[in-house]
Parts: sequence; structure tokens; C-alpha cells
Amino acid sequence: MKETIVIHEAIPLLKQGEILKKVSKPVAYFVYQNEKIWVHTELSRIHISLEDFLDLYEIESFTVHQPKELIEINTEKDKEYYSWWK
Repeated sequence: MKETIVIHEAIPLLKQGEILKKVSKPVAYFVYQNEKIWVHTELSRIHISLEDFLDLYEIESFTVHQPKELIEINTEKDKEYYSWWK
């Protein structure tokens, strides 16, 4: 299980460029950019001030979001594989 982070630990992590994910539902992601917190949910994308973030999410817990690594496709192997089906 990922380590949970409380609101006052979240601010420095956001300022360091980390993406945070809210533990409770509905899922929300938070990014610090241009002195604002960008909030990304399935239905909306908004930006709020640091003060609003502290007020709105003071009782929430967060985790550091680890994006999945993209799998690189080997085009040479693809060409070889599909050549068998011709």
C-alpha cells in the first residue's frame, strides 16, 4: 500500500512537481502550476488557489501518483510478425 499524505505534507510535494491523487472517491489528481493547484477529475478540470485547496481538502489523504510506464513497441518485430500473415 502506498504511503498516505496529509494536507500539510502535500503542499511541499506539489511544489516539488509531484502529482498527488486523492485517496477517497471520487478520484482527483492535483498538480501545482503557476501558483495554482490544478484539480483533475473524470468530469472536470479546474484550478484553485493554495488557500482554497487547504480549505477544501483539509481532511483528505493523498498518495503520490506514479504514472504507468509506457511500453515501447518494437516496430521491427511488428513488421516481422505481420509479414507471416501475408
